[in-house]
Amino acid sequence: MAKLKKGIMGPLSGKIGPVVGSSWRGVDYIRSAPIIKDPMYGKSEKQIAHQQKFKFMTRFLEPFHPYVAIGFYKPNLQNIELNVAFSYNFEEALLGINPDFEIDYSKFSISRGIQSGLTDLEFSWVSASEVLLTWKNESGYHARYDDQVMLAIYAPAIHAVTGSVIAAQRRDGRISYTLPDKFVDKVLEVYVGVVTSIRKKSSNSQYLGRKEFL
Repeated sequence: MAKLKKGIMGPLSGKIGPVVGSSWRGVDYIRSAPIIKDPMYGKSEKQIAHQQKFKFMTRFLEPFHPYVAIGFYKPNLQNIELNVAFSYNFEEALLGINPDFEIDYSKFSISRGIQSGLTDLEFSWVSASEVLLTWKNESGYHARYDDQVMLAIYAPAIHAVTGSVIAAQRRDGRISYTLPDKFVDKVLEVYVGVVTSIRKKSSNSQYLGRKEFL
């Protein structure tokens, strides 16, 4: 660092080329400008592609966090639900090459586990703002009447999810859900997952397909 004496043009202030002029406690000085390193500098094309792929999946998962935190819960492994959900969907549902990544919605999951899913699950529109899901009410091995049903409805156009982590119980046999205004008239990707009432076991989530009110 070098001190500056005021000349005819006064003290130097701001950045000029590789130096920065400033003042501290009445003393004017110059110093070298910080070198801003490109975060991609020195990385191979493969490393850059992997990093961008990682960022893409991280961002995609964000609105699903409340669901995957339950659907990928592991009783003996605390606080890793998001990591498990990320790893599964990174390997199974992420397609494309840098920079054109995309999600295979049919392979994406909000839950994974041994609990039974819903039988004869069907989706229908009641109106442009209301959807109805129905299923066969049955219980048995890995299927309890009080299992909780999660409903996640994703709108790609606004990168947002609506629904509920406790939309119904297995014994209810149906869910009637009113869409928030910003989801109306949007193309939707619909998922259902089942978890036990104490949320220690979950089912493999079920994808109901791409839905659009016509």
